[in-house]
Amino acid sequence: MKLTKVYNKFDDSPKLFVQKRNAFEINRYHSGKNKLIISTRKYFYILNPDDIYYLKAESNYCNIVMEDNKAILSSKTLKHYAVLLQDFPFIRVHSSYLVNMNKIHLMEKRGDYKIILENGIKIPVSRGYKDLVVAEIINKYSLI
Repeated sequence: MKLTKVYNKFDDSPKLFVQKRNAFEINRYHSGKNKLIISTRKYFYILNPDDIYYLKAESNYCNIVMEDNKAILSSKTLKHYAVLLQDFPFIRVHSSYLVNMNKIHLMEKRGDYKIILENGIKIPVSRGYKDLVVAEIINKYSLI
């Protein structure tokens, strides 16, 4: 937490207020790598966004699934993380899913579209996001 001096315009004496760090920011550490701070009920997790496979909305909560299939339940919404991770290779594939593009193994086109991740998990692609997802995958992996 950070102490900030705040002056009242009618009073010259400083007042000290405690400001909580905003978890809405990406923090830089001495290593120079971007880290994401996830606040849960018991812990503050410091994560590398590259280790995240996908995020899944659960009402007003969000499950963040990591490489080892460990899920972290956060009280922030998926929309919050979509804004936070916009500079990273994450793509919205469904109203309930945000996927790390670096973890996509293949895309299944039979019937309903599905993305299959490196760890074998299948993520549904909604009709509304299908064209955007296909365009992003072609753009990222196209050799032409």
